[in-house]
Amino acid sequence: GENPDQLAAKKDFLTAKYGDKIAGFVEEPLVATAYMPVVQAAIEKGDMNAEREAALALAARAGDAFAAANRACTAWDFKVAIEPLATNVTEGDAEPVRLSAIRALGNLRAGGGAALATVVKTADAPEALRVAATTALGQVLASVPATGDEVEVLVAAAKEANVVGEAAMHALGMVANLPPPAALQAFEDHRLDVGTKGE
Repeated sequence: GENPDQLAAKKDFLTAKYGDKIAGFVEEPLVATAYMPVVQAAIEKGDMNAEREAALALAARAGDAFAAANRACTAWDFKVAIEPLATNVTEGDAEPVRLSAIRALGNLRAGGGAALATVVKTADAPEALRVAATTALGQVLASVPATGDEVEVLVAAAKEANVVGEAAMHALGMVANLPPPAALQAFEDHRLDVGTKGE
């Protein structure tokens, strides 16, 4: 509910402060915020300096903003945020940037499933990222049909006897139109694991 003057002021502020750092800057302030994660890619990779650190913090905050956004709001097309967020999920330079992007995709439920699945199936990725990506993938697949191996990735993750496996079971419960063979496979695998633990 900001008025046009406030929006114009915010746009001017963002343009003055970050305009030269953002590839593909677009008019609407919130959409500009969607592109804020691109700041991190625009800054040269190398030694961490104050400006780069600020850019990474900004990218994380941009992700957090989308993680808390009201996705029912029809005034903005959140889909423009999906690609930059998905890029940060897989290529983000810092764990907080990746984590905030993961949570944002889970909240927006408009896409990015392939990027989330990549994190879920990366066995050596930090556990916190894998758990968050697993949960977010379930949230995305509750609203958006799988485009690739997202369901299979969750089924495979559900076999893990750890927090990722637990998150994957919950995520599978969120998937809309889960194919019956996948559901059966996941729950059979899980039941076998549970049954053999005590032996």
